[in-house]
Amino acid sequence: MARLYTGPLSSAAEPRLAEDLPGLSDLPAAQLVKLGLEQADVALSRLKAFLGDGPLPATDSVRAETEKSPPDRDAIRRAILDLHVAVLVRLTAADYRLGKAYGLGRALADTCAAAHGDETERRQALVHHLEPHRAQVIVAWLDDLKTVLPAHASHGVADSLRRWERWAEAAGLATADPAAVNSTTRVLHRCGQRWRAILSGEKAATDVLETGDYVSAARGTVARAAAIARALALRLWAPLAVAALLMGIGIWLIIANHGTAQVIAGLGTIAGGLGITWRSAAGSLEHLSLDVVRPLWEAQIDAAVAARLTPAPQRDYLPGFQRPRGRWRRAWHELRTADPQAARGARAKPDPSQPGTAQQQGGRDL
Repeated sequence: MARLYTGPLSSAAEPRLAEDLPGLSDLPAAQLVKLGLEQADVALSRLKAFLGDGPLPATDSVRAETEKSPPDRDAIRRAILDLHVAVLVRLTAADYRLGKAYGLGRALADTCAAAHGDETERRQALVHHLEPHRAQVIVAWLDDLKTVLPAHASHGVADSLRRWERWAEAAGLATADPAAVNSTTRVLHRCGQRWRAILSGEKAATDVLETGDYVSAARGTVARAAAIARALALRLWAPLAVAALLMGIGIWLIIANHGTAQVIAGLGTIAGGLGITWRSAAGSLEHLSLDVVRPLWEAQIDAAVAARLTPAPQRDYLPGFQRPRGRWRRAWHELRTADPQAARGARAKPDPSQPGTAQQQGGRDL
């Protein structure tokens, strides 16, 4: 719906004869509008089971406006706006999660929209779409819908958007040159396509990961588990100290006295110390299980997915992080902090004129 509202709405052009058949990006505007309306009709028909027996919003008024000759752009946009409001109200009334999901999709589509207008309008749009307040609202919606979205999709997209927002805040996009604005917009548009793919379930979030990401996730899980073990040891310091004292007394009795009674007494003291240690540890460990490892692993996978969804330099923009020098130092820092991105480092001052992989990720789909 957002693409229909902001994109070109009509054209008299027809697909040109060429060596290859045209893709979606080569279709005339009128054909793209028809495609969007067909997609809306299919989506609404699938939602009928959730919306109950009430009347469904229809695209008839939009179709009627697009078929007029000559087409009136403002009238078409007004019809799309009315349809959007009807869909939003109907979905929210049926289930607040449906309405919020529709609003989330609209907000992300606007954030990653292709560039329109002159240089000033493009720069203003990019700054607006990546402003902190707007990003926080989208992140909150993603968090609210985490339960019903595919695994790792909500956190991965939310963290990726946060990195974009932090980078934009420090990059000074309001004064960036037109070439940097256009290149960044193309990269953000491609990034939005990847966000949509995993949020909609078209692609599993873990499909974007590489072998090194799983290695980093394993290191992070071990570091978090070690932190829990340290906390448990600190919690048991009193019974452990008593057990150590009793065992020390038992060993002294064995060494100082050679009689049978004294040796038996010393062994009993040691056994008592070990018994105290075992009972105390068992009482604390009964609240834990092996399942505690799974949330730690899932959290590390979330972070790895977010990193893979975000292009450079936005991916590596982690405020306050300084890259350790040397392979072993980076590995130790990663293990100690459970940060799967520690080995990649960060840019302290991102350069908006270097948007990273714009040429690699900004191309059109074939």
